[in-house]
Amino acid sequence: GPAEAFTKYFAADGFVLRPGANPVTGRDSIRTLFANFVKGATLTWEPIEVECSETRDLGFTIGNHHTKIADSAGTVRTIDGQYVTLWKRQPDQSLKVIADMGSPHPTPHDTTWLSVIRIPLRVEESVHGDFGLSFGSLEFKMQAAGEKSSHFGKYVYAWRRNADGSKKTLIDLSNASPTPQMLK
Repeated sequence: GPAEAFTKYFAADGFVLRPGANPVTGRDSIRTLFANFVKGATLTWEPIEVECSETRDLGFTIGNHHTKIADSAGTVRTIDGQYVTLWKRQPDQSLKVIADMGSPHPTPHDTTWLSVIRIPLRVEESVHGDFGLSFGSLEFKMQAAGEKSSHFGKYVYAWRRNADGSKKTLIDLSNASPTPQMLK
């Protein structure tokens, strides 16, 4: 079924980074998560960008996702957002997902970021050091429409090393939730 099809691409120690909840870790736990996906719901995604290291041992795909859920009256609601999937070459040379995260569409432009605290769960660097990925939990404080608030969630960050040795950010995505349930 869909749960098996989805999880076969995950590394044995892969993560699903959900907003407002601890990460789901390990292929068996991820399979259970997707087996309990809302009955009748559909999830589709459209990759829009792919990046990888020179040695193709690390990479990511990023794009848009759409979830359609029908209520008991048959009214269909669509939830749109972005996703990022982090890939790592395994000892058997296959590429497997080490982390997957969805996020609602970006925050409105009238938002002021006051502070961000990141707690990494995992940091990976390519064999040649030209490309890196990290993901974990975060807390950030922001101000929007004159109101200050704290949010908690997960983040995914990827970078590429420039010829001069500096790092260029490729993605920096979070899936914030006002519920403070972070993995410590």
